[in-house]
Amino acid sequence: MKMQLALLLPRRHFHASVALLTGLMLNASFGAQAEGAFPKLTPELYGELNANLDTTWPHDPVVPELPLMPVTDDPEMNQEAFLWTHFKDNVYKPKIEGVPAPRTRLVTEDDPMEVDVYWSMRSPYSYLVLNRLVWLNSYYNVDVNIRIVLPVAVRSTKGGGGKAGGLFSLPYKVPDMAWDAPRQGKFHGVPFSMPVPDPVWMVWNPKGKVPGPENWLNTHPPEKQQYIFWITRLACYAEKQGKALEFVNQVSSLIWIDNAEGMAATGHGGVPLMVHHGEPFFGGDRFDQFVWRLRQSGLTRRTKARAPLTTKPLRWPVGF
Repeated sequence: MKMQLALLLPRRHFHASVALLTGLMLNASFGAQAEGAFPKLTPELYGELNANLDTTWPHDPVVPELPLMPVTDDPEMNQEAFLWTHFKDNVYKPKIEGVPAPRTRLVTEDDPMEVDVYWSMRSPYSYLVLNRLVWLNSYYNVDVNIRIVLPVAVRSTKGGGGKAGGLFSLPYKVPDMAWDAPRQGKFHGVPFSMPVPDPVWMVWNPKGKVPGPENWLNTHPPEKQQYIFWITRLACYAEKQGKALEFVNQVSSLIWIDNAEGMAATGHGGVPLMVHHGEPFFGGDRFDQFVWRLRQSGLTRRTKARAPLTTKPLRWPVGF
């Protein structure tokens, strides 16, 4: 593991990443509690931290000092994106009819297909589709380009200072995800466990006691978020080095930007978001449809697998 990560990051970043991988593990208890170490996360400590939005997350010694994140705002959605130009509700006529034209030239190892996958390091569903994306990239003539984005809860200054955005603003979504994501993992043969601590400090409590309902699904502001900006920056660095897929393949299994403008240009905001010829496929449950579209454009199999390698997915599109 350390040797593989050393290939992704320069020495000064490599040691920081190793600290992350030992400090921000799935179900991490943070080991023996030495003096000054991060306290063990318990329901009682969570209750104190989430009593109100004026509390401060304890300093975690494994997290290096980082400069402040740049001030951001929600990017404007592109009205010329696929989802809007093809919008059809049987009242308004779509600006563009039909599906994207399939590729006509032969798909080869020297001239592969290209797809973008917008990816959050905090998204359980991004992680759950990872095995299939890596297999696709390794054994077929398609370059899977991982584009790192911040989680929707902290994707903008506005989003990081109040109620969580996206589906997580819906009361049913959190308990649904907490049950559905492990179920999806078992269905696809992917080990899964909720991360402790959560990379994004949000307030949710299934017991309905502390914190009070006024804090339900609140997101603490960016300056109080130790983890997500660090791990996202590491992932962005790996992306700039052309190693994003390798990075998420190693790190996502241990914890469970940006490209926000590029994501907005697709007309979508969810993750994982797979995009081919501008057409978005949102969610791991759309992977089969995504591959179906690639096959229509002539996707072919590689003669020899390439890194990063993975085990064959338990569930792979039939006939592919």
